[in-house]
Amino acid sequence: MKISEKLSEARVLCSLLVLIAILFSITPVHNGNIFWHLRNGIDIVETGEIRTEDPFTWTRQGAYWIQHEWLAEAVMALAWIHTGEAGLVLLKALFIGLSVFFVFKASLKNGGNPGFAFVFGVFWLTLAQPRWITRPHFFSIFFFSLYLYVLSFDIKKSWKLALILFPIQVLWVNVHAGFVMGLFLASVPAMKKLLTAQYKEFVNWLIPPVFLLLASGIHPNGFRTLEYLPAFLAQPLFKQSIREWWSPFDPRYAPEKILSRTAILFSALTIGTTALLAKFPEKIDRGKLLALLMLTLATVFAARNGELLAPAMLAWVPGMLNIKLSKKIGFATAIMLLIVPFVYGVPREIGPPRELGAYVDWSVYPVELADLLEAHPAILEKAKVFNTNEISGYLEYRFGERFPLFVDGRCLLFPEDFHWDYLMISEAPSERFKGFQRNLFDKYGFNLLIYNTLAPSSSVYLAAALPEWVPIHINGLSSTYAKWSLLQETNLEYLGFRYFDPLDPGMFLTTPLYLQPLNALSELIVQRDQLGINLLDGVIESFYFRNDTSYTIQQNLEPNPWTSTLECWVACREGDLSYAAEQAEISGDPSLQAAVSFLQTGVLEENQAILGISNNTINSEWSEKAVLVSALWVTGDQVQALELSHSIIDSLPPWGIAQSAWLYSLKGQQNYAEELAALALSKAQGPIVLGKIAKVYRTGEDYIKAIEYCRRALVLSPNYTEVRMVLANSLWDINSIEEAVTEYKELINSGLSLPDYVSNRIALVEELQNVQLPAGREGL
Repeated sequence: MKISEKLSEARVLCSLLVLIAILFSITPVHNGNIFWHLRNGIDIVETGEIRTEDPFTWTRQGAYWIQHEWLAEAVMALAWIHTGEAGLVLLKALFIGLSVFFVFKASLKNGGNPGFAFVFGVFWLTLAQPRWITRPHFFSIFFFSLYLYVLSFDIKKSWKLALILFPIQVLWVNVHAGFVMGLFLASVPAMKKLLTAQYKEFVNWLIPPVFLLLASGIHPNGFRTLEYLPAFLAQPLFKQSIREWWSPFDPRYAPEKILSRTAILFSALTIGTTALLAKFPEKIDRGKLLALLMLTLATVFAARNGELLAPAMLAWVPGMLNIKLSKKIGFATAIMLLIVPFVYGVPREIGPPRELGAYVDWSVYPVELADLLEAHPAILEKAKVFNTNEISGYLEYRFGERFPLFVDGRCLLFPEDFHWDYLMISEAPSERFKGFQRNLFDKYGFNLLIYNTLAPSSSVYLAAALPEWVPIHINGLSSTYAKWSLLQETNLEYLGFRYFDPLDPGMFLTTPLYLQPLNALSELIVQRDQLGINLLDGVIESFYFRNDTSYTIQQNLEPNPWTSTLECWVACREGDLSYAAEQAEISGDPSLQAAVSFLQTGVLEENQAILGISNNTINSEWSEKAVLVSALWVTGDQVQALELSHSIIDSLPPWGIAQSAWLYSLKGQQNYAEELAALALSKAQGPIVLGKIAKVYRTGEDYIKAIEYCRRALVLSPNYTEVRMVLANSLWDINSIEEAVTEYKELINSGLSLPDYVSNRIALVEELQNVQLPAGREGL
């Protein structure tokens, strides 16, 4: 082959490999850390200040901060400011393309055959490609590849190599902590001299790494830039909790598989390359071989190191092998690879492939939550927030110093014992540590909790179970809980979801449709729209139906716990009481069964009760009217129920007036309900009246008054279990959880069958009393 043809082949294959690398780099921004980098970069661009004290968290405010990536962040910010979303992706693609260009050129200069280098490079770069993500580390991939290219010139003078690399190292030091790999590569010539027993030359070739070590101090933080790696390795908890630092052979790396895709590919490539090197030992460079061995071991130690092992393999190994491949094989390989992103998508390490695109995948960032917080600045001002790290970057980008976070991606800013606390709150080793999590809530004084994880041992479930916390925003991406006291302090009580919590729906699911207060409707609509929970459609339909005599329930509702109740209501409205009775029976709701039976016969049997009213309270025509009001309400005809109640209110017995008061409170007419409650009290103050009035105030969320009337009723009738249940639930709602559990246990002792949420609450309180420390926590 003529030299000109060989050069032409090399150029074409180089261009194709660069094009493929760029193509496989053009994927939507899809990682959490990018946005805190972007926030810092924008601040630097706008202010010209490179801060060395933390401004972004309330837990480490003012702590010393090593700005490893300030220059990379500023460059990325400029790309974002001037070219938008596409700028970040194209900037990454540019540097990945340049990286592949330099490393392929290095392979050729080291003696590699163009065709073989192309195919060999394709295989090894497949290991690195999943790590081509939009974060500052792509600058390290670039500088690493550039160093490989410089080293390929086989510079004979150590001082000359040092002078060439010194200014490059200064740049690398200021863009990413991976600059230590520059010291490593600059040491490769010295390794060769040492391994070939050229000891005087070995000392001479220590000049480049020493020079680069000096360059490491040309940084806003000076030589403290060198602290990162030893500090990280000295705190094993960080490595244990950050996936990219796990070995690809770690069972946690791909828990759904016996062996991760990365481990399989890495093993196959390493074994294959070792076999090839063993076949051609005569051209092996001992220094480079030792460096490759160290990089290989580093990749076994942490999967992220594969992004550097791959370019080193491409730069060095083809030149050590006497293997040649025709350009046809290279071109055929290139054509297949160029087709893959358009047909299959861009492969990634875990999960389905990503589509091509130079934009931000906003679906993975808590944009809606940030919009909510932005619209309510009082929360930003008053919040003492816990947040999981995975969504910290975007929140930091949106709010900067206005909303100090608990933790973010700058792991070494936080002491290891603090990080342990974070992990315990975010996702404890098991579900047995709720007591310890509750203590951590108190230790840090949180009043706002933001999670991206719904792992069973996450404290998000503790927040959902505790009455002092209410969800203010939940969707498929994040769950946010606020302390009720924070909402009261900021006059934002309306943000709290008081009726339905998808993470703790027990009480909601066991509350009949006719006892769901109308005040819940607007909240449930928001919840349905945020979460897309079809379960709520049935409840929402019930509100429309019971408050509008002409409303028709949708026929396409998915089955839900209240399907039979809704069927019963429709049948009652259509006058088909026989079918209504069948559906009431299916529902298993005794009040609904009794209500339908009363509408059929006009008689309340001895073993029946409607909303706590039994036949022994019926002693007059007006008592029967009061029962009819309750029956109409329970069977979904609530408009007629209240019309009848209003027309006869002065004639009803005191318990009937109190019952009507409760129904008006469920209707959302709390002021009128309390007027009727006062009227009932003026006529009688027996346990039934007091119990119904307790329900009026509980529905109106005045739990203190509800508790007062419950206690008065129980003094008169200690075995009044319905009222004791109202008392227990009201005590729970005011956060008197131990007192509430005492009342729940009293109900259990009475033989009453209680809903599941009661046993869950009792179990929770017992768990909170067991403040067990995880193994190893005592030493931190």
